[in-house]
Amino acid sequence: PQAADACSSVDLTFEEDIVSGGCPNNYEILRYWTAVDGCGNSTTQTQRIIIVDENSPTLYPHASWLQPYENGDDVLVECSRYGELYNLIGAVLASDYCGGEVSIDYGYEEEDYVDCLEYGYSQSMIGTWTARDACGNTASFSLRFLLVDETAPEILGVPEDICVSSLPPVPNVQAVDECEFATISFEQTEPQICGNSSFIERIWTAEDPCGNVSVATQRITLLDTEGPVLELNYPGHGVVSEEDIVIISADCTNNPTGIPDFTPYVLVTDECSTYTLEIIHELLDEGDCDTDDYLWRYSIRLLAVDACGNERSLRFVAVLIDEIGPEFALDQQLVSYSCGEAITVPEVTDACTEVISLTFEDISDPIISCASNPQAFERSWTAVDGCGNETILIQEVTIIDAEGPLLIGVPADACDDTSPPPFVTAVDQCSDSDVIVSLVETTEDTPCGEVLIRTWTAVDNCGNETSAEQRIVFNDTSTPVLSFNHPLLVGLLDGETLQLPISFELGSPSHPIDFGDNAVVVYDDCAGELVAELTIDRLDEGDCLNDGYLSRDRYTWVAVDPCGNTSKITVIVEYVDDLAPEVVNWPEDHTVYCDEELPPLPELIIQDDSGVNEISIEETTVETEFGALTERTWIIADYCGNTTEVEQNIYWYENRLECTFTDFNIVTCNSSGNLLSAVVNGGQGPYSYEWEMIDCDGFITGGQGTSTVEYTVGYTTQNFLLTVTDANGCQTTCTTSVVCSKDRDGDATQGFVIVDTDRYSMQVYPNPTRETLTVEYHPINTDAGISQVLVSNLYGQVMISRKGLPSGTYNLDIDVSALPAATYSLHLRLTTGEVLTTKVVKLD
Repeated sequence: PQAADACSSVDLTFEEDIVSGGCPNNYEILRYWTAVDGCGNSTTQTQRIIIVDENSPTLYPHASWLQPYENGDDVLVECSRYGELYNLIGAVLASDYCGGEVSIDYGYEEEDYVDCLEYGYSQSMIGTWTARDACGNTASFSLRFLLVDETAPEILGVPEDICVSSLPPVPNVQAVDECEFATISFEQTEPQICGNSSFIERIWTAEDPCGNVSVATQRITLLDTEGPVLELNYPGHGVVSEEDIVIISADCTNNPTGIPDFTPYVLVTDECSTYTLEIIHELLDEGDCDTDDYLWRYSIRLLAVDACGNERSLRFVAVLIDEIGPEFALDQQLVSYSCGEAITVPEVTDACTEVISLTFEDISDPIISCASNPQAFERSWTAVDGCGNETILIQEVTIIDAEGPLLIGVPADACDDTSPPPFVTAVDQCSDSDVIVSLVETTEDTPCGEVLIRTWTAVDNCGNETSAEQRIVFNDTSTPVLSFNHPLLVGLLDGETLQLPISFELGSPSHPIDFGDNAVVVYDDCAGELVAELTIDRLDEGDCLNDGYLSRDRYTWVAVDPCGNTSKITVIVEYVDDLAPEVVNWPEDHTVYCDEELPPLPELIIQDDSGVNEISIEETTVETEFGALTERTWIIADYCGNTTEVEQNIYWYENRLECTFTDFNIVTCNSSGNLLSAVVNGGQGPYSYEWEMIDCDGFITGGQGTSTVEYTVGYTTQNFLLTVTDANGCQTTCTTSVVCSKDRDGDATQGFVIVDTDRYSMQVYPNPTRETLTVEYHPINTDAGISQVLVSNLYGQVMISRKGLPSGTYNLDIDVSALPAATYSLHLRLTTGEVLTTKVVKLD
């Protein structure tokens, strides 16, 4: 307001009160203006300002994938991301013109499924975000998500291409789709003749309800004995023969070894099957450009292998030379600089060696030009690499004088200064030449009287102008007026308290916010632009739990005008923490089978602004219909009393495995084809079976991995160990022993009658043995003796041979201690030509 008095000047002041309304942004300002004349007479008037927040919040997408969309738009979403649509609370944010807290709610509405082929999507969902500000104003933002499927099904279980003598059965191939079910069809081609063989193709085709199709093929080659045809036709050399020397320009840009990709120049053909191509590099030596004229020499081998294992290879020597000069970075041909700015050296690199020199020469004389008429001069840069290759860059360099002259000696604003103006000079910083300075003096009527304004101006040859002014105030006794300008400070009164939550944007007790250079606006009736200086004083390191804050700082902004009139404004900032601790690695629930131990406590990763004060853990176990449930609960408290509870459930399943053996008859010693079966109870099928025979002379001949095993027995008791594993990995073991029927003497441990006729009999014992076998041969109604004793392995290789034995009854000891542990054949060759044979077992 303006105040005037007929007799004297008037001093105008005001005081201000804030009256809170129903919400933070609704309030009244009462200003009491008082005008006092030179004789002390005063007049007072009151101004009432009503502030009302009727502005709704503004919502805008925050998630990057939603930013292109506006309210009401349709958004295509891959159905594999369907689950994300239920929790998009942070995908849209809100701002409020008046500031303050804005809450956002998110809701969704699912619509019916539709035909994907007809509509292009299978289902839709409408997501709606609703924002409410501190004064109850609301706004909403909606998007309609259309679930589309643009991904073909995945075909699983397709075998690799193979080479066989007879067709294998068709495998069970499945198709899975991320969105819906997929159907799969199969076809098999007729045999196709190729070279000296033939092949068929098995083709599986999967299709989902949205029409996406996948195709997978297996080629089965029958009796292919021919390798692929392999040829390399390298540019500049032609067709490469075995052991050729090929000179190659090194490709150091794409490969640190310099070896180029030979694949585009390799031709591999195979009439019958698919093939693989392998390129093998072997470094022979490194060269020196100065003496060897090459960088590296490599032995290169191309190896092509078809599905039947037939190979074809080509080997040659590659000599890599450097024929490419250094490379300058892009966009360096045209450069522009301001006057006084240094001309930078261009970026240049060499892929194979180093840039050993970089020099320049000015083609034309350097010039400095004006922005209105820019002129360039040419500079030539030459780069040379370690192999002598050079590259030249021609630059057009423009130097612009766009800066005004520098004024020297401009005085600061002053108060009641009647001295003549000082001598101010100017210099052009581009040409270092003096520039003429002009001075204009004007006066300005202000509420504090007349102000003298001196303005100095300098203009250089390019028309760049620089001005500076001095304001001289007379009889200024009014202080500057400071008001808050930062959004967090607007509405606060001098000395009030502002509470801030700890955050990256708002700072913390150790890194307090400074609100920026424009946090406070300074207004002065007489002076020019004034800047308020900020000081921050730490008042208190608070006990967050008892005081409600972590720290308390006084922010003081002080402004001083040229006449020394001073004003200040303060605010108290308290940092608070009202957020509960955040657990980064939330523990997953755990399922326990097989009488396992309780899993160890996971180490939680916890984030909290004020720090973790206490962690307590509770653990309870209750019985359930499937076993038991153990509940772990972590209660995490920070230093401000905020808590977070974390739960982990551990499910205990009764999963006891038992195995028993079915009834079996006593088997005959030295017999084969015997069966032993097991029955499993408990656990969860399917089961896997692992059979072992321990400390006996028998061996398993079939059925390994099943519940019934086939075995051959020797001459001792057969001991079985069975390990059963269920689908959850639980295991149990069971054992049994099988006794074989005894020989005619009733002593199975001393040997066994292999042959018992009216002409001769033979026994071998102990069997199995670790050192010595005893062979007893008894001729009965014959004079047949033993001409040779042989011990051979199961492949027929003779390990021990003894000849020239006398006729009669034999009791032979054969030392087998040097033989490896295995099963062997013992042969007794009689003088009549007959051969008696039995199996013997050598133990470790």
